[in-house]
Amino acid sequence: MRISNRWLKYGCSLVMAFLLTIGIVQGQSHKITTGVVAYNQGQYDEAVAKIDEGLADESQLDNKYIAKGRLYRAKALIRMCPYGKDPGDNHREACYMHAYDDLKKCIEIGDDRYVKDAKQELTYIGNYLLQEGLNFYNSGLRNKRTAEYDEALKRFDAVIDIFPDQSFGYEYRGNVHSALLNDQKAIEDYKKAIEIINKQEIQSVSILSIYTYVRLATVYKSSSSELALKTIDEGRIKLAEIKFLDGANFKQEQYEQASEYLEKTRLDILKNSPNKQEAIEAFEQSLQQEPNNLTIRVVYASLLEDVGQKEKAVEQYKLVLEQDSMNLNANYNLGAYYVNRAVEELNKDAEPEAITKLMEQAFPYMKRAFKLSPDVTTASTLIQITSLLGKYNQMKYYNDQKKKLEQGH
Repeated sequence: MRISNRWLKYGCSLVMAFLLTIGIVQGQSHKITTGVVAYNQGQYDEAVAKIDEGLADESQLDNKYIAKGRLYRAKALIRMCPYGKDPGDNHREACYMHAYDDLKKCIEIGDDRYVKDAKQELTYIGNYLLQEGLNFYNSGLRNKRTAEYDEALKRFDAVIDIFPDQSFGYEYRGNVHSALLNDQKAIEDYKKAIEIINKQEIQSVSILSIYTYVRLATVYKSSSSELALKTIDEGRIKLAEIKFLDGANFKQEQYEQASEYLEKTRLDILKNSPNKQEAIEAFEQSLQQEPNNLTIRVVYASLLEDVGQKEKAVEQYKLVLEQDSMNLNANYNLGAYYVNRAVEELNKDAEPEAITKLMEQAFPYMKRAFKLSPDVTTASTLIQITSLLGKYNQMKYYNDQKKKLEQGH
């Protein structure tokens, strides 16, 4: 039988295409094998480069090669990242995240030869991902950049995937959502963290986990003081359980700090709740127990101001300054009180002597507040005070300071 040249050429083309495909696949798998050899010889940069080439088109590869390549590329990256070695342009910006993605893909493929090893490597990099997430979160707080929060979320998602039965991943992810004002997502994460804490044996619960209750209560505070206070009460119960059962492992200093933080948060929630009388009674009770706690006394004074009991507030601020003359809040609030009184008298066309006396009372407090924490608002207030008191040299000084602050100096 005679075959036409046209069909002969077509058949040859198919054969050539098939052979070419086989060659490509063999070339890719060979590069993966070469990368594995380089890894075993400790040449991690060479391993990453070769496996990158081998995995360039995974659609041409059998799953066994993909799983093998992904596992060994991840292992090479993991051993390069902590030592500052350059993992190449493809992986430099997210070394551990790329390793995580490779290990997840390897496990997803399900080749028994590689799955166990991949799971062990995942557990190993969990803490590194956690630290990277914290670094991005803290950088986001400093720089107010959403992109850094997004990077933190990716890492905390991975941490939760690796350690689903641990509370810290949910807690840290909740912190990011809270910073992004995603209150509902923050609440969900904090509640999940607390659910995990409550399932743990009390001996294994860290005192530091109590701060999760505080964070949840803080998010609740804006919408429901009742839920916020309930959460704080739950935190206090859990802290008492830890103190009772922790025995030799109990850390008194950590306990006192956590207890104080819970109490401060409870009082802050009460201060901002609609029931002001209940809040006042709670503060007075706290001050009976801790008369030297200046933080509680300052917040109590602020509450008294909010409900119009300004003279009582002044008494409390002065009590604070008797123990700590450099307390910023007490100095600023006392100074502001006398300035506001002077403005009220001025609006009533009061005698100049009365206005001057109030400004003279305000000046030392506001001056000290500016020294403790210079800002534009305090500088502007001091300009107003010194102008009315005829202290023109000092007025010029605070005007110069205000300009420097506005220029970012």
